[in-house]
Amino acid sequence: MSDRGLGPTPRALLFPTDCLAPLSDASRTLGPMQTSSDRHEYPAHWEADVVLRDGGTARIRPITVDDADRLVSFYEQVSDESKYYRFFAPYPRLSAKDVHRFTHHDFVDRVGLAATVGGEFIATVRYDRISADGRAASAPADEAEVAFLVQDAHQGRASRPPSWSTSRPSPASAASAASPQRCCPPTTR
Repeated sequence: MSDRGLGPTPRALLFPTDCLAPLSDASRTLGPMQTSSDRHEYPAHWEADVVLRDGGTARIRPITVDDADRLVSFYEQVSDESKYYRFFAPYPRLSAKDVHRFTHHDFVDRVGLAATVGGEFIATVRYDRISADGRAASAPADEAEVAFLVQDAHQGRASRPPSWSTSRPSPASAASAASPQRCCPPTTR
């Protein structure tokens, strides 16, 4: 089930994290609303600077409670069309409940990452581990609900891991793969 209850959820997309470099000053707040069982060490080793296709750079890092205002500002700059493709329904603004959910993570079963330029979000990705019936789950469950949102002005600038092919998948492979290409239009920017 999708995040809004509107369809099937793709299989988990797994990304290696061993290539991400740690930062020396990467302490972040996990937040007062999390219980001790929800708290996990901030994964500073997931932070990295990446070179974008156009030669610019972005910082990839986990989203934390301290990012609530930054997340709201980012969302306000995304077009209604991009919001629609993200939520599969009109979704003009994030509720307080959404902001809480998208900024409170355990970094194991719930993860949110942001791409930032100049400290401001330009893209977000999150996953929530789910069971086979689409409910919230913990390991060893191996499926996840995955969602991406990129500010319109930054679409098409993406970086891709060196292991990914630079060619587009064939229609047959795209149709059989559980990926955003199945549900989202191609980026035109």
